[in-house]
Amino acid sequence: MSQIGIPRALYYFQYNRLWQTFLGELGFQVVISPETNREILNMGLLSSVDGFCLPMKIYMGHVQYLVKNGIDRIFVPQIISVRKKEYICPNFMGLPDLIAQSVPSDIEIISPTVDGRKGRKKLIGDYLSFGRIFAPLERVKFAWEKAEQAQAEYDLFCENITSIMAQKINLLFLGPCYLTEDPFLNGDLINELDSLGVHVITQKQMNPEAIMEKQSLINKPLFWSGAKESFDTLNLYLDKIDGAVIVSPFGCGAQSLVNVLLNQCLQEHGIPNLELYLDEHGSSVGIQTRIEAFIDLLERKHYHENNLSTSG
Repeated sequence: MSQIGIPRALYYFQYNRLWQTFLGELGFQVVISPETNREILNMGLLSSVDGFCLPMKIYMGHVQYLVKNGIDRIFVPQIISVRKKEYICPNFMGLPDLIAQSVPSDIEIISPTVDGRKGRKKLIGDYLSFGRIFAPLERVKFAWEKAEQAQAEYDLFCENITSIMAQKINLLFLGPCYLTEDPFLNGDLINELDSLGVHVITQKQMNPEAIMEKQSLINKPLFWSGAKESFDTLNLYLDKIDGAVIVSPFGCGAQSLVNVLLNQCLQEHGIPNLELYLDEHGSSVGIQTRIEAFIDLLERKHYHENNLSTSG
């Protein structure tokens, strides 16, 4: 059985069930790179140019790890859009070409184009066309059905763990999924917050159907998928949370703009928030210190006072 590697980075955190199941049903033995660690970060730094953001450096490191461990076929989809009228970061669109230049010539980069600008039917068609390269149409259709089911079950599981806890501080954790879901990059914030007795809600727990009933928090529609997900999640839990933490990769212009809009919205509704910018030089100790201080303020506001600044 042929092996194919999937880097545990970027959109893996959103579509891992879909990709693993689809490729597995097509006949591949799927190999996932391990959780991000210092070795992978260093490998990414050595194979990246200075202009890369932290998430791209990490992605490069995961690819290099797979190659180093004998995986000669890497799944690097060229994601352009996942929904109508939305786009992902333009830097990520060029990942297949960037990866091809950073690995030996005998490494095969499998990069189907995923473009949801023309709707769900076109998006499915992209995956089916890709699958036909490796299997007959009937097997490809079966693989896609299994993959969709696996992803739907995972999404439903995430949505069902979102309940607000009245006896705890309820904190919204906003930012790109490849930062909020990667413990190494965010200093293991979710577990740290849990140890402090805080109930954390992330973007992947947001129910897309529930947001349809809400009025948008901003006048102009956002065309970055990640930004829209942040605002939709905030909109859904705006009146239920005690505070918010926003994580961003250092030097990302798009995310900086989104953070300004998120901050304005949070302050208008009197919700304290803390911004954390992450890069390869950061220390988890520094992050934990800021988090502990922020939670201490939230506890005072929640249980004793109601006059704290909304900007952390």
